[in-house]
Amino acid sequence: MNEAEALLSTLRDIQEPAAPTGVSLWLIAANVVALLLLILALLARWHRLREGWRIEARRTIKQARQMNPGAGLLQLASLLRQILIHRQEPVQDLDGQAWLATLDEHFSTDWFTVHEGRLFGDALYRPSSLSEETFQHLCDHVLRLVDRLPAIPGKR
Repeated sequence: MNEAEALLSTLRDIQEPAAPTGVSLWLIAANVVALLLLILALLARWHRLREGWRIEARRTIKQARQMNPGAGLLQLASLLRQILIHRQEPVQDLDGQAWLATLDEHFSTDWFTVHEGRLFGDALYRPSSLSEETFQHLCDHVLRLVDRLPAIPGKR
């Protein structure tokens, strides 16, 4: 045997690498959980952006309930104006009957022009003796109106 044959006889056959193992189940589960958490976070953010004004309005009504009726009524009136401004309505210059009619139109009711909601018009700026019971009823009604109002303006 010559030298070349001796060298060739020492070589091993070519071996293919081992077949790859599959991805472990825990890694797949971790990725699925991470994706679900991301989706939940996005849904929570979307809900907060869409309904944040309503959550804040409920908080304001709750705070107004703790005040005396005169101060609470002013806070509710301010809240109603903020809601319509948030919904991009030009209400800064409205007052009196025009303001009440705009509220009725927006909340799809006649409560502001015909019933107790008239207090949010001109009577708001006159001294009045509003009873605690009447004020709590006003808070309840404003809360119901806020809850019924669609999140997206123009969608009834």
